Amino acid sequence: VQVAKMVSEQPEAECRLLTTTLQDNEMPPTALGRLLRGELSPWAHAVTLNNLETDTELKESDRFPVPTKYFTTIYEATLKSDPTLPDLALPVPNVERIRKSS
Repeated sequence: VQVAKMVSEQPEAECRLLTTTLQDNEMPPTALGRLLRGELSPWAHAVTLNNLETDTELKESDRFPVPTKYFTTIYEATLKSDPTLPDLALPVPNVERIRKSS
């Protein structure tokens, strides 16, 4: 989960879930595996999958004026408490700089 982004060198709260787009002929479980082997690899051994939700939406494509069916798959997971997990260290903004620009 992303909890902030930098805007004009200032942290701004923003909560976003980690996402990926399916590659050609890829199925959702394969894409999940790719995330767990890639960006989430330091924590993959402690991830427990709990639930799967799918959604289908029919709307006009943003790129072409044709009806398009969009499929979304959402995996719900928990991270087991494990002392061997790497710290989820977040950069601490320079508080003095934030105070001066306020």
